[in-house]
This record gives sequence, structure tokens and C-alpha cells, in this order.
Amino acid sequence: MLPNNTNQNEDLVSVRRHIALAVAICLAILAVIGVIINGLMLVVMKRDPQRSFLGKPKTLLDWATFLFHFFAGTIIATAFIATDVIWLVQGKTLNTLETIGFIGINLMIANQNFSLILAILIGTGGITKPHLARRVLTRRNLAISITTFLVVSSVFSGMPFTGVHRQFFHLLYLNLFITLPLLVSLVIYAGTYLSIRNQAKVRPVNDGIEMTAEKIESNRRKHNRIARNFLVTASAFFAPFLISNLTWYITQKMFFLNVEVSLQISDLTSFVMIRVSLLILFIFPTFNPLVLIIFIPEYGRAVKFVCRCR
Repeated sequence: MLPNNTNQNEDLVSVRRHIALAVAICLAILAVIGVIINGLMLVVMKRDPQRSFLGKPKTLLDWATFLFHFFAGTIIATAFIATDVIWLVQGKTLNTLETIGFIGINLMIANQNFSLILAILIGTGGITKPHLARRVLTRRNLAISITTFLVVSSVFSGMPFTGVHRQFFHLLYLNLFITLPLLVSLVIYAGTYLSIRNQAKVRPVNDGIEMTAEKIESNRRKHNRIARNFLVTASAFFAPFLISNLTWYITQKMFFLNVEVSLQISDLTSFVMIRVSLLILFIFPTFNPLVLIIFIPEYGRAVKFVCRCR
């Protein structure tokens, strides 16, 4: 039995090594793509060739978002890739790299989720309550919010190294920085969509005189078209965010809150799921700028202009 067990262990190690190598290669590809795209967006925001972003409050949020994503593709991804490469070559892991990756991934998730909520509020507020959005979502308020949240998330990400129980930290972190942003985003999206659809049912009035049936039908078609476009754009933004966060949430829930004990998950399955969830997590920072370029005309025109000039 001993030789069989030895061979089985060697096979498991070999499978792990192949999986780690494949994930490291895929993560490196995603990281390079993310660095290029987010770096391009930072150049576009800096040059602003058509003055599309000058003075807009969302410009500050865009700077923060692209910097977070650039940071994810350089430092965080590199830490995880280096950890796996060292394990593949030397058969050991460096605690320093694991710590950098752990803190970095928590910072990335928290700040990109918070930035997305602010972006959703700016985008939907411009549709449903433009006057209120202009008064509340100013550059000053956004700067204060982003800075405050960055400090809070940085302190929070370092909590496990201060003696806080790891299970308590993950339970609090998952609910505060993943579950809550997901629910808030869904509520805002759903409320905005229903508001647009309801406007299609309102009977418009022009100077106290009810409008003709043609005008009413035109108004209905207009708002239905806006609702469809909003749904497509919102889905394009929200789908990568939802997939990345849900995958990471499920994995962390299973492997840090002892759910795997009742499910009797094997070590190999745990190894695969953690690395695949990490890979999926980088989908959002990698491809979110592409969604902006495709669905928001200002970004698309600015990128085309900069690329033509080069």
C-alpha cells in the first residue's frame, strides 16, 4: 500500500503543479492586458484630447478606478504569480509575497466595489435626479469619499495581522465589502430601470394641454428605448463585477468559514477552486475599461483620437 500511496501523492503534486502553472500563465496574460488597457485609459484621461472629461466630477473617480486596476495588474497579480513560480521552482512559498497578495486583493476588491457604486450613482443620478446628483456628487465630495474609503479599507485589510480572528475577519469582510455593494448596486439599477419604464406610462402634458396620441406613443417608445439601452449598458458593467465577486465570495465562504468540513471537499478541489476564483476575480479590472470604451461614446472617441495621434 505504501508505494501506491507514494505514487498517488506524486500524481497529486504533479496535477497541482500543472494547475498552478496554467493559472499563473492565464493570470499573467490577464495582468498584461489589464495593465495595457488601464495604462491607455490613464494616458487618455491625462491628455483628454477632446476636453471630454475636463471639470467633470466623474473624472476624479475614473482616475482612482484606473489606478486601482493598474495597481491590480502590476503589484497584486505579480505577487500571486511570483508565489506560484517560486513554489513550482523551489517547492516552497514566501510569506512576504502571500501577505502582499492577501492585503492587495482585499484592497482591490473593496475599492473597486466602492468605486463602482459611486459610478453607478453618478450614471443613474444623471438619468433620474440630475439636479440632486449635481449638488451631491461634486468633485470635493467624491475626493473626500474616495480618500476616506481608501484609508478605511487599508486599515481593515491589515486587521488579520493584528491578532483578529481570521474567521471573524472574513465574515465581516465578505458582508461589508462584497455582499453590501452587490445588493446596493442591484437596488440602484433596479430602481433606475423601473423609474425609466414608469416614465413611459406617464401621460405627458404640454402647457396644460394634453398631448396627442401620436406624441404619447412617441414618448412611450422613447422611454422604452432608453430603458432597453440602460439595461444593456448596466448588464455589460454589472456582469463582470457580479461574476468576479460571487466566485470570490463563494470560495472564501467555503475555505475560510469551515463550510468545506461539512462538504468534505478534497485538497485538490480546494486548490483548484481558490486559484480559478482568483483568476476570475481579475476579469473585472481587466475588462471594465473595455466596457467604458464600447458603451460610453466619450471614452471611445478619446481613445480613438489618442491612438490615431500615436
